Amino acid sequence: PGHADYPAFLMAMDMLRDKLQLELTEQRINAIQLTVGVGFNFFNHGYIRLISRRPNDVIRKVYKLVDKLIDDPLSEERVAGFGKAAAIRHYLQSKSPDGQVRQLARWELVGDWWEQADQFPEETGLVLPEQIPYVLRKYFRNLHFGAVGNPANISRRLFTSR
Repeated sequence: PGHADYPAFLMAMDMLRDKLQLELTEQRINAIQLTVGVGFNFFNHGYIRLISRRPNDVIRKVYKLVDKLIDDPLSEERVAGFGKAAAIRHYLQSKSPDGQVRQLARWELVGDWWEQADQFPEETGLVLPEQIPYVLRKYFRNLHFGAVGNPANISRRLFTSR
């Protein structure tokens, strides 16, 4: 929160989540659970949490989808739709008194200024299609993985390739 790349990064992670859900379901890669989001301790801290019996296949799919989001042009309508969804989620998260306190605290602690929280919904509407590949190129690096299971079934080269 509070950084110029934050709205585009949040929207890029939402796009990645939607694409992963669709691809993993269509290709029956056996992802048991999928969570994609943005951490709130740092503006550039995203996470992808997948539980799968086929981790190598899932990681390949994640890399392929990120590359596709970087390389394929996005329409203004699609980006605007994700911007509206991010703004609505922001409003819904600050609907209750408890949610308002959480939002304001997050923006004060991480975003440097609590009054920026009101600007966020407008900022999501200003994100341009070319900003999505830019933030993915800039922030989708230094990845950390955790894997549970037989180490022989996990490709160390694949997991450390980015």
